[in-house]
Amino acid sequence: MSSFKTPEQILSGTDTPPAILAPSAELFEQRARRFETLANGHPLGAWLGLMGELSRAQHQASLQLVVGSIPVSGAWPLDSRNLSLPDAWKDVLGALITPLHPLAPAPVRAILDSLRTHADLDGLARQVLAGDVPSALQGAAPFISAALQVPWTRMAGGLASTPPATEDKTLCPCCGTPAVAAVVRIGNSMAGLRYLHCPLCNTEWNVMRARCTSCDTIQEVAQHRLQAPAQAPWQAAAAESCDDCGSYRKVFYLDKDPFADPIADDLATLALDVMMGEAGYGRSGANPFLVVAAD
Repeated sequence: MSSFKTPEQILSGTDTPPAILAPSAELFEQRARRFETLANGHPLGAWLGLMGELSRAQHQASLQLVVGSIPVSGAWPLDSRNLSLPDAWKDVLGALITPLHPLAPAPVRAILDSLRTHADLDGLARQVLAGDVPSALQGAAPFISAALQVPWTRMAGGLASTPPATEDKTLCPCCGTPAVAAVVRIGNSMAGLRYLHCPLCNTEWNVMRARCTSCDTIQEVAQHRLQAPAQAPWQAAAAESCDDCGSYRKVFYLDKDPFADPIADDLATLALDVMMGEAGYGRSGANPFLVVAAD
């Protein structure tokens, strides 16, 4: 049984705040509901809604997935670059494609059909994990990422012990994947603490406030927010910029919206990325459902 504590367990106690949070068993279902909320009236509502259906399919696949002994490999317990691909990941991909296919628009259905007959899915998965996706395969990457998230998230929740903190705070201590965004949590001992979020295994790890989460400088970061109506679901979103390294990373404040999700809300706040790009900052953290081609 995992010695991690989920956010739900921490919220019910008064313990010293943990350095690392394991993913909740309900994570994909909660993310699906968040996508549905964000899709309502959003300019990207069709895509957000489809990602909600994908998250719901991930939840169902996770319930069916049998995780045996967890192999440990490389610099991290679940090293995404060195760990053998879980045997079941392609079965998970099939389980995601089946319910999503009739709901998807024609171009996405064509991508899903191509994945069903792809000759080297393992090779494609390795490209996705390495962040080295060629242009021709960019459209397939979100669905490969979704399939890989399921076993990695289950394995992260099943680790027998908490992994040690890593020297590079931008990398997940479980699988070594670069963080997608940060969350400032609420509740008891975690109130006001900032955690980075892994886009592969959905682990979160604590990082000090008032430091850049890209270069670790102690210079205070600047906050940037979108001008949006008070009822907009992205009121929780901000971007923290650092003039030392010229980068920014999104952060989501749960005291502004306790249902904010670092994957779903990141996609819903692409206007914030545009604003930061126009200001001359480069983004830190890649969203698996918004993959940028390497060439």
